[in-house]
Amino acid sequence: RVMWTNARAWQYVAHNPFDGLVLPKRGLVNTFAFSREETNRITDSASEPYRTFYSILAETGIRGGEICGLRVSDLDLDGAVIFVRQSVWRGQIQTVKSRKGNRRFPISRQLVDQLRSYLRSWHPNTLGLLFASKNGTPWDHNLTRKRKLHPLLRKLGIPRCGFQAFRHGNATLLDQIGAPMAVRQNRLGHADAETTMGYT
Repeated sequence: RVMWTNARAWQYVAHNPFDGLVLPKRGLVNTFAFSREETNRITDSASEPYRTFYSILAETGIRGGEICGLRVSDLDLDGAVIFVRQSVWRGQIQTVKSRKGNRRFPISRQLVDQLRSYLRSWHPNTLGLLFASKNGTPWDHNLTRKRKLHPLLRKLGIPRCGFQAFRHGNATLLDQIGAPMAVRQNRLGHADAETTMGYT
């Protein structure tokens, strides 16, 4: 729609095909959210570095591409905060998904301690990424999901799903504890409340 508006402004086209367009209402979407108990089983059963990877996903609810883009410099462990400033898409570092994507996550003391422990065995790489391949390239969250998360879920008897289940689980937990909508939107990086409610 934005591209077509620009095309009209530049006089490449004269009409707008979106005028009068009425989209059908979206039906119910089946989403899966990890429960707290399932999250604990996943993190307890995973070995490093995946245990820390899953723990960050569960506690913050950040996107798969965002966690793959995390750098050690994005961690403020003294202040117990993780900053999201970039993302990874198909092996390439890029800006976050939207203006709301740049955000900070207060984290628990338990996660701070876990990250401190993880960093003691962390191998430096040229990009300073928290999670990098042996070649120093960013992890591909799709490959990590297929090669690491799915086999673990199968072993634990948890339905097969992706990293979105951590986000949906986080959103559900925030809803259960009565977190204000603005806090929930900020943590999930959503511009509107309707999208955030759909994650619960």
